[in-house]
Amino acid sequence: MTGNLVAVGKIIGCTGLKGEVKVLPLSDYPQRFKSLSGVKLVTGERITSAQVESGREQKNLWILKFKNFDSLEAVEKFKESYIMIPREERMPLPDDRYYIDDLIGLSVFTEEEKEKLGEIKDVIQTGSNDVFVVTPHDPTYPRDILIPAIKDVVQEVSLQEKKVRVKLPEGLLD
Repeated sequence: MTGNLVAVGKIIGCTGLKGEVKVLPLSDYPQRFKSLSGVKLVTGERITSAQVESGREQKNLWILKFKNFDSLEAVEKFKESYIMIPREERMPLPDDRYYIDDLIGLSVFTEEEKEKLGEIKDVIQTGSNDVFVVTPHDPTYPRDILIPAIKDVVQEVSLQEKKVRVKLPEGLLD
């Protein structure tokens, strides 16, 4: 139902009496809320289309007003809803940068592509560099493989071929 949508914010509360909501940004580009127009408000299985009338930053949150939702009562039902946009409306990224949800599920191969290590199941953001959490292809391997997402290790990412080629640091699999 929301397969082509991505979350850019979460409504965490309401403010005032004129239908404004408090939004926690879930985007590395929170300034996007200034230019958002059509969005989907998703709560469980319920999806509501809305047009953003205005938005302003307030501390680490955003205050949004949706067209035709002009009272506190009209927006209360959206508390805990996700603000979602079509995947193709995401902000473009610089070269060699990827959205985490695009990396999940990619197959990971050694640099010569002789051995499939597994599939990316998560990406940990550590602050200094991301770490790919890879479910091992070999069922006898005892744990997830943690691969640092740095240029010396990640040789190639191909979203089209759904694969990542890596040069593992010595001792990583020991």
